[in-house]
Amino acid sequence: MVAAVQFQTYTVEKFLCLDLPEGQEYELVNGIVTPMSEPSI
Repeated sequence: MVAAVQFQTYTVEKFLCLDLPEGQEYELVNGIVTPMSEPSI
């Protein structure tokens, strides 16, 4: 049996209004809120 994972999709306007946790940067990728990775050297 395969479990289906459903993601909440957001518009840019809704993304900007989200109350996201501090200490982590997030980006909107194809409507899905994604934590940004740490910069590499």
